[in-house]
Amino acid sequence: MVESRPFRKDDIDGIVACLKRNFDWMSERTDEEITEWFSVLANHPWEDDNIDKNKYNYGKVLIDDGKIVGYFGGIGAERYVGEEKLLFMNFSTWAVDRGIRGSFFNHVEDMYSIPDVITDLTPNQASVMFESKFFGMDIEERGYIRLYPVPFMDNHKCYITHIQRGIEIDNNVVKKEFEDHETYKGIGLVRVEDRTGVCYVFYRKMLNNGEWIRILKVSNSRIFSRHCHEITWAIFEKEIYHSFLNDTDRYAEILRRSQNKEWIAMECERRFFGDAEIDYPLFTKMSKKRLYKNNAGVCFDNIDFLYTEYAFLV
Repeated sequence: MVESRPFRKDDIDGIVACLKRNFDWMSERTDEEITEWFSVLANHPWEDDNIDKNKYNYGKVLIDDGKIVGYFGGIGAERYVGEEKLLFMNFSTWAVDRGIRGSFFNHVEDMYSIPDVITDLTPNQASVMFESKFFGMDIEERGYIRLYPVPFMDNHKCYITHIQRGIEIDNNVVKKEFEDHETYKGIGLVRVEDRTGVCYVFYRKMLNNGEWIRILKVSNSRIFSRHCHEITWAIFEKEIYHSFLNDTDRYAEILRRSQNKEWIAMECERRFFGDAEIDYPLFTKMSKKRLYKNNAGVCFDNIDFLYTEYAFLV
């Protein structure tokens, strides 16, 4: 008889074996490689924050005769929406052995009712179907922008600081978010200030068939949209073109990589610009399906990609 319970740290070996049975690319890797890949899902720096409120902070395992035959991965964290503190759950990797998939839904139903806000940011076609049909997840076609590197050669209109330590941050929520994520590879944060206020921009540098950057959170869409070109180039300059002496050399490197078809870009959700037009010299528009469930009446324009698989896994 299949039973289920919350994930425990000693489940990792069994989960790795289950994942390798269900994903072709994982089956071709060693146990050590998959364990290392999985480790970011099994260890959250913020793990004690909401342990009493949600026992499924790391997801749930399915067990049959002492063997792990299913895993439904979750990343739980308490977040602030305005002044309100809510429990967010981002669903990530899941796998279920053949023969028991029919009973899978009965074991994960409660995971969709406990959190205040639930997201699945990378659903495949099957996930879109069953999560919307069986668990009431809303499907949204979210627009996102792919920004390509263009040197900023105008006069500076804002002050941009690359944050290195939490002590440099004057916003308590942003400070905690930075400290919760700073151990993950590729995470960066810039502080942008102009005459109207301050904006914090979280991002992650990725290495995947080239070099690219994903914007994870924008704290002030008006400032971000107003200075998008300058902010984008400051991040590109630090993360990719830091070894070049001037913008002329950097521009030559952009052309060289473009001719070699090396993908260099920055991805950003369209909603991070607010209602403003996108004032950027070279970009493309794209879209992607996201799944949300709003158990607390939250305005989803506030949702970002911190504390999700986008911040440290995919």
